[in-house]
Amino acid sequence: MLADVIWDGKDQSGKIVSDGAYYYELRSIDEAGNSFILPRQQIIVDATQKNASFKVEPIAFSPNDDGVKDLIYLNVNAPKPDTLLSYSLSIFAGSKTTGGQAPVRSWKGKTDIKSQYVWDGMTDAGLKVPDGYYSAYLALEYANGDIFNFEPIQILVDTVPPKISISADPLLFSPNGDGIKDTVTITQESEPGDDWSGRIRSASGATVRSYSWKGQAKSFTWDGTDLNGKLVPNGAYSYEVVSVDVAGNSASASIKGITVDATKPRVFVTASDNGISPNDDGIRDEVSFSLTVENREGVESWRFSLIDSKGVERSFFGGSDSDVPTRLVWDGRDLHGQVIEDTFTGKLVVKYLKGDIADATSNKIVVKIAPPQVEIKVRPDYFSPDDDGVDDILTFQIVADKNAGITEWKLEVLETAIVESATLQESKPTRSFMLWSGKGMPPLQITWNGKSPKGELVESATDYQFEFSCWDALGNQTKIKGIIAVDVLVIRDGDRLKIRVPSIVFRANHADFIGLDSEIVARNEKVVARIAQILGKFPDYRIRVEGHGNNVGKMLGYSASRIQQEEVNELIPLSTERAEVVRKMLVENGVDPRRLTVVGLGSSEPVVPFTDVQNRWKNRRVEFVLIKNQ
Repeated sequence: MLADVIWDGKDQSGKIVSDGAYYYELRSIDEAGNSFILPRQQIIVDATQKNASFKVEPIAFSPNDDGVKDLIYLNVNAPKPDTLLSYSLSIFAGSKTTGGQAPVRSWKGKTDIKSQYVWDGMTDAGLKVPDGYYSAYLALEYANGDIFNFEPIQILVDTVPPKISISADPLLFSPNGDGIKDTVTITQESEPGDDWSGRIRSASGATVRSYSWKGQAKSFTWDGTDLNGKLVPNGAYSYEVVSVDVAGNSASASIKGITVDATKPRVFVTASDNGISPNDDGIRDEVSFSLTVENREGVESWRFSLIDSKGVERSFFGGSDSDVPTRLVWDGRDLHGQVIEDTFTGKLVVKYLKGDIADATSNKIVVKIAPPQVEIKVRPDYFSPDDDGVDDILTFQIVADKNAGITEWKLEVLETAIVESATLQESKPTRSFMLWSGKGMPPLQITWNGKSPKGELVESATDYQFEFSCWDALGNQTKIKGIIAVDVLVIRDGDRLKIRVPSIVFRANHADFIGLDSEIVARNEKVVARIAQILGKFPDYRIRVEGHGNNVGKMLGYSASRIQQEEVNELIPLSTERAEVVRKMLVENGVDPRRLTVVGLGSSEPVVPFTDVQNRWKNRRVEFVLIKNQ
């Protein structure tokens, strides 16, 4: 009986034989010489180590038919495939398989194994697999008993592209270090798990700054500098962020119109005046401001404020966009229309969309409407410039506030014509009789002898109006009016004394006071009473009351006969009657009638030419001639 033969693949010397085909042959010869040979049995020696391998490329893909990573390749290296008993390439859902789990896709066979298999994300049934993780398994079994079970390779199926939303604020910024809109903030919101890269480009497309993020795009700020930390030129820029995930899905987003403007804008304000007096007198009532804005592009808003000495805004002008006016006029009033006396400054503030704020202020402007404080006193109460040594000089005492800022002044004495009018309210011709003026502060006092620059003396018993006016630097005016009461003047005329009074008013063309205002009548009576009082000081003198008048024919150049006719028929009788009325009034005021005589002289003794329109009213008068008793 034969025993089993075991061969360990070694030769006679104990060395392992080379791989290949060997044969086992059994022969037998017995003692009788009989022999037999069994058919050969082939033995395959396959002892060389097999470097089988399994790889998947790529390990993530997106089978969405977009032409990018739509397939994965399962690369198999199975040496000596002809010696395989079986192979199994399977794809299971999940990163780990469980017992009894069926593959979604599989390839099986023996010696027909391929070096590469392609998976398009479809199941064996021709359905698309859902996104997720899958595991690829490869098992090889050789005839020599070699078995290869490779570790599963994880595969990601991902057909969803990355998602991101971005925004920039502000789109216009000014990286000039003023602390306002020096940077632009790029806000990015993306789903976790994807890597992103971003870059800022100039208008020409050159990349000036780049960024990258792992797992998720982060928000960031750009300060306007390039890759080297240098400030980029002013201009338009864009931002783009891109992500391509491991499965080949991609996404991008961009922002255009990011504008860098690091220029520091400048503005200027110039005031047309250093002070105003908004009192509607037409003199320096307002001030204008010239506004200069060097860069009007990108203006968001502007405001021009009038700031008082305490820093409070009292009035303002304002607007939006680039409509900044080149000139503004301020009338000195606040927002409520009230004038506030103070020192003001005009301030212009221009805000730009890029965040810059430019401002400028004007010189100080004084707002003042209060006129200078001045007080005028006139002495004596009754002015009598008749060279008798009593009250011959009139004094104007001027008390002015030293801080009033008076720059100019004027004192004027006015002479108003005596008109035979029924009322005081009727306008009467008035002329300047005497004038003083000067620059700066007025003198403390001004004295006057009662004469005009032409040597004219004030009229006896006649009121003269004076007006004092002064102005400060802003044109504010103070005007003070008053009356100079001229007393009855006794003037020496040769060896005689004479009182000339043109201020007694009669009814026109009559020798009475009928129909005149009671005030006119009362003043007539007061004048005559004062004359009577003066005459009482000259008891040794006789008084001739003379009536004088104006001849219309002489005024208008009529013929001599017509002038004479008017004189005889009208003027002499009228002047005589008026003198008689005054004589009676003197008697009523205590003058001895024996001292009084009356004469009407008509127009025979004028004191001014009849053609002197301004002054010929002085010819129509009553004179009192004092004649010394012999």
